Amino acid sequence: MSDLINVLEQNTIDREIKKEHRNTLKMLSYLLAQFAEEFEAEDCKPSVVATPGRKRGKSKKSTSALPFDWSEVKKDFLNITTQLLQINIVSLWEPPVAEEEFVNTFANCCYKFLENPGINRDKPLRDSILNVLAILVKKYNQSLSVGVKVIQLLQHFEHMIAPMAQLVQVCAVEHGMRNIVVDILRELGRIDPKDLERDASGTRCYSDFLVELASRIPEHILPNISLLLCHLDTE
Repeated sequence: MSDLINVLEQNTIDREIKKEHRNTLKMLSYLLAQFAEEFEAEDCKPSVVATPGRKRGKSKKSTSALPFDWSEVKKDFLNITTQLLQINIVSLWEPPVAEEEFVNTFANCCYKFLENPGINRDKPLRDSILNVLAILVKKYNQSLSVGVKVIQLLQHFEHMIAPMAQLVQVCAVEHGMRNIVVDILRELGRIDPKDLERDASGTRCYSDFLVELASRIPEHILPNISLLLCHLDTE
């Protein structure tokens, strides 16, 4: 990364050098993210462990088959990702805006990590993941896409309520990205009430998420409560 930083610190960068470093960055980022997602999937696999005296095994989480401690390597991966996203890598693009596909490489990896229910038992790891997403929101204009993804994750994963509320809080309070609150409330307001009636589990998660979010940042929720009036009127 030091070579990349040295290049980015130059006042002017030759177009061909930009292209070379940009392509290298994209390829390495893609490979690292793919490996990370595969390691995460492998680490989360349950295994059937035989119970003495019984014919059938019992499915439970056992020691990972990976030849290293993925939980520690994952933290290193997130630290490197954080450092990378905080330097001025957008200057490698012309105009200086990173491609959506490149940004999504890191975002999707973070979402994959958050899908693991065990994330709520490891606060430092959860904080690192949410920090990466917050950087994407602030520096890479991901407020709208992250807002949409928050809604999708809440619909399918009940354990996401607290992490997603924390993500919005971090973006709005620590990074000053208040628009993400509006984006999420607007997306919730656009959900068809009939869909909410059909999906009781998802609706409950949305409701609990709003309660959690309102308890964390009421000063950001109350001014925008009108975005949810369409659902309040149907109660």
